[in-house]
Amino acid sequence: MSKVISIEVGNSLTKIVEMDYKSKNPKVYKCINIPTPDEVFDDGYISDSAEYAKTLKQALADAKIKTRQAVCTITCSKIANREVLLPNVKTSQVDDLIRANASEYFPVDLSQYELGFIILGRESAEADAKLKVMLLACEKELIKGYDTLFNQAGLKLVGVDYAGNSVVQIMKKEVTEETEMVIKVEEQSTIATIISGGNLMMQRNLAYGIDNSVQTMMASKAFPETGYGECIDILKKNVCIMPSLNREDEETAALRQTLEPEVRKARTDMTEALGPLVGNVGRVLDLYNSKNLEHPITKVSMIGLGSQIAGLDKLFEKELGVPTVSVNEAKSVSHPVGTGLAEAGEYLTAIGAAISPVGFISEEEKKDKKRAANYLTLSILMLVLIGALIGFMYMMAKQPYDDEVTKQATLENLKRKYEPALKVKEQAENAMALYNEVLKLDVQTVNNNSGLLAFLTELEAKLPSSVNVESFQSNNTQATFSLRVPTMMDAAGIIQTVREFETLSSVKVTSVSRVSEESVSIPHEKKEEEADFTENVSEETYYTFNLECIYKTLDEKAVEALEDLIASVSDNNNQ
Repeated sequence: MSKVISIEVGNSLTKIVEMDYKSKNPKVYKCINIPTPDEVFDDGYISDSAEYAKTLKQALADAKIKTRQAVCTITCSKIANREVLLPNVKTSQVDDLIRANASEYFPVDLSQYELGFIILGRESAEADAKLKVMLLACEKELIKGYDTLFNQAGLKLVGVDYAGNSVVQIMKKEVTEETEMVIKVEEQSTIATIISGGNLMMQRNLAYGIDNSVQTMMASKAFPETGYGECIDILKKNVCIMPSLNREDEETAALRQTLEPEVRKARTDMTEALGPLVGNVGRVLDLYNSKNLEHPITKVSMIGLGSQIAGLDKLFEKELGVPTVSVNEAKSVSHPVGTGLAEAGEYLTAIGAAISPVGFISEEEKKDKKRAANYLTLSILMLVLIGALIGFMYMMAKQPYDDEVTKQATLENLKRKYEPALKVKEQAENAMALYNEVLKLDVQTVNNNSGLLAFLTELEAKLPSSVNVESFQSNNTQATFSLRVPTMMDAAGIIQTVREFETLSSVKVTSVSRVSEESVSIPHEKKEEEADFTENVSEETYYTFNLECIYKTLDEKAVEALEDLIASVSDNNNQ
């Protein structure tokens, strides 16, 4: 039987077990643990593992563990699981059936996940009953962290397990009651597993552990200058929590009376910090019992770090109302003296990982293993087939190949012949492109104000001398001016004349008005002695009107002529 190193990385401790691999009754050879560095482990993910790998490698050397094949068990809230019913097929066919329908079970990008499964049993005792299977999907990035760690430590990762399955594999033979709940309590997580008749009935991941209680202990003045690891050691050796969450409970109330105020407050706060953990375990228990009234849970077994915390099992029993025990040994596991299994409860999950891991090995690796089964025979057949194919392909491809070689040589000669012409053509195209850009730029520089002088010249030449221009305004698009003429007929003629200006596109009369003024004529001065003289008074009439004139844009004929010129040059260049 081959040996492996089974490793469970926890928030504060890493448990390492050397044992038999894939054995129903494995033998454990050595058990050790090392502290998990801060910020290395986060909800199952491992990062910054270089220094951690050196510590792991040194710990293995100190314990004289020479085995280099390793498996690991992962506790992570991001491992997706789903219970499904599959057709009644052989166990060896379950994996292929799951992968064929994986997209229906997990609507995610499965290229980023590895799949695994746990067979829960059959739906009923009938021969054609369907299989109940728990499907698991684990991110490849999660597994990659463990693979990197093991490689850096000089180990080869041969198996990956889900902590929930590890619990089932080690505890299904330890269950003594018809239906039992196993709770694996760690620092920041708990797995509640219900086993009945050796089969997994229900499993839930809870995001609560003993961490809140440890943090409360560290902050208490009753335990000054105590680190995380030291607090856990104290919790293992001394009962530091109350027997009940209810302060009015007789036993709890009596104990509170015997404690000093500071210690009483610390123990009470630490116990209350465990309230969410106990409450969530209780909800799982109630949920199962409500659906299985004929087979209720009659016992709770606690493993993991929580099984080593003094008084925690008593707290669960008091709050859940179900007998609760801490499991510190597994009857199905044998071990020689000196293996370090004095506190087996902490190592049971790591031991279970090596019994029958769910896999989580990539599909490529599985295919490689299948190919290796008859590698020698397949290699010989492939060599013979390849040799025959090469000979046949050579005979079939020789003549077309020769034709292509001749064609290639002809094309190379033509390329060399016309290469100078290609350069001339390229130069001509570049010059033509530049010429077109210059023409476009020239068109864009044309401005209507450029013809203002021509308009004024035309205005001066065609207006009669009897017309007075009283005001004149001009901008980029139009001119507005006011004219005064003696008669309305003069006004009509001038308007018609202006409308015929070649420099204007349209003329609009905005106003016409008649103006009358009185004029006075005084005779020659009379002699001083003549006292009276006569003034001649008459009425003078004229007309004023305003014109709004729109300048013509660039002459269309000029534009057409310019476009014809460009087209002509392009045609000559192409020829």
